Amino acid sequence: MLNPRALATILETATLEGLRIEYVETNCAWFRDMRSACTLLQEMRASGLETLLISISPFHNEHIPLKKVEGVMRACEETGVSVFPWVLDFYNELKEFDTSVTHSLEEFQQHFDPDYLNSVAKRYWIHFGGRAVRTFESLFEKKDARAILDENPYACSEPGDTSHFHIDLYEKYIPGLCTGLALDLDDLAEPIDRQRYPLLGLLCSGGINALFEEAVERYGFTPHQNYISKCDLCQHIRSFLVLEKGLRTRELQPVEFYTSMAKS
Repeated sequence: MLNPRALATILETATLEGLRIEYVETNCAWFRDMRSACTLLQEMRASGLETLLISISPFHNEHIPLKKVEGVMRACEETGVSVFPWVLDFYNELKEFDTSVTHSLEEFQQHFDPDYLNSVAKRYWIHFGGRAVRTFESLFEKKDARAILDENPYACSEPGDTSHFHIDLYEKYIPGLCTGLALDLDDLAEPIDRQRYPLLGLLCSGGINALFEEAVERYGFTPHQNYISKCDLCQHIRSFLVLEKGLRTRELQPVEFYTSMAKS
């Protein structure tokens, strides 16, 4: 929605090709006022927009005030665009705060319950990678690296999972939900080239054990004492390679993911 002309082109092209776009997802950061929002949505609807998935959650509210969300929802009602609120269950909880500003997860815990995050995890589909590893680590039993490796002796299936994937603004395919791993779109039609994607190739052939052995033997990786899952260990290895060893490969992208994780 920050580049309306490009979005309109995508919607129009999809229509010409007979491909239905079920919804466009938005965080509503672009909302300024009702007039401009309605104008924008009318233009998008003319290009083929049917439904907006609008993010509603405590995680989203850390960055986007609820007031913007409510503004976009009203603009959708005015212009005939359907709304898919994700997740509406949180709306009344967010309404208990000042809707004109953002609120931290700590504020939600203080306001509702110290165990609030635990209840959120049960109400919201969460992939425990990226920032979620640290946010929710208290909910899981931790195991040492050897136990994690012994429990996962096979190749990783996640990179090949096409049931849910993303394509980012750099024209990179993000396999499964493995944030920080990427393939060039032009390489999707062929088997993984081990020369171009050596680390991803290791995960797909030997799983976390193969990646761990490579990191230890070639780069001197030392694991933390405990992890919540193989994804937690994998993310630590990849962060180590990018941030501490300065490794720059086409598969460990975007680098900003790793630098932002280090700051969080």
